[in-house]
Formats: sequence, C-alpha cells, structure tokens
Amino acid sequence: MRRVITLLTAQVGALTAQAPDDDAAPRGAPKGVPGLKPTEPPVRDRAPRRKRAQGFARLRMQATAWVEHALESCPDCGAPLAPVVVTEHVYLARRWPDCGRRCAPPPELDGIVTGRSRLGNRLVSLLAVLREEARLPVATIQRLLGALAGLHLSVGAIVGAVQRLADRATPSSPV
Repeated sequence: MRRVITLLTAQVGALTAQAPDDDAAPRGAPKGVPGLKPTEPPVRDRAPRRKRAQGFARLRMQATAWVEHALESCPDCGAPLAPVVVTEHVYLARRWPDCGRRCAPPPELDGIVTGRSRLGNRLVSLLAVLREEARLPVATIQRLLGALAGLHLSVGAIVGAVQRLADRATPSSPV
C-alpha cells in the first residue's frame, strides 16, 4: 500500500512540474482545478451588430378569400335555421352648396330600436332571455354572440342593455 502511495505521489509531482505557470496561461483559460469554468470571460473582437431598418419577425398572413360553410337545416329534425341579421344604419350628413349648412336625415328606427340605443329590440330581448331566464353569465353570453353571430359586445353593453330593458318593463302581477 505504501508503495502505491509513493508511486502516486511521484506522478502528482511530475504532473505539477509539467503544468504551465498560471500567469503564462492564455486569457480566459481555466485556472486551478481542471473542469472549472474560466474565471474571466473570453475576449470578443467582434464589430457591433448592425441594426436592421425594420423588424423581420414572422408576419401573419391575412385571408384573401372567405368560404362560409353552414347547414341550411338541422340534420336531426330538418327544421330550417333562421340566420341572424345584423343591420347597420348609416346616416350621411351632407353640406348644401347654396347655404353651406350640413343636414342629416332624422332616424327612422321606430319599432327597431328603443331610444338612442345601437342594439335592436330583438337583440335586447335575446340578451334579457339569456341573462334572466337561462341564467347565463355575461361572459358566456358575450362568447355565444361572438360564436353564433360574429357580434362582439362588451360586458358593459350587455349589462346596460338588460338594465335599460328592466327599467322600462312593467312589473307582472303574480298569478
């Protein structure tokens, strides 16, 4: 056993004598125990990166054509589906050349909307039924309108429409 220790001590001494001096080691080379990371970062002699004129991130492609796939009737019962119709009323104000006055036609929305609302009576009725009778949360109603009709209404618009309807409604007498 002493003989093995003497032999190993001699090998360690020989390897230590062959090791380069720490000061003579190239910059960034590990010092001390082999396998450790360098104590100093390596020197980089690179030119600074050139800035690009614009971002070169992946661009999302926009659709150039729309193809709609829809059933005309229920595959189980055969009942036809009534499509949701969203109507946008556009009022043009025009300037008259003689007097310079701008005029727009008055709204003719009696029976379609109530007051100055942008939501029709049928849509407000649907919102009230979904909220009060079906007891759906407002966020669920919002997602349902987006999925079925492609209509985005804010949570406040849905709550406000149902509240305005409740304010205008007359209480029903108990049966």
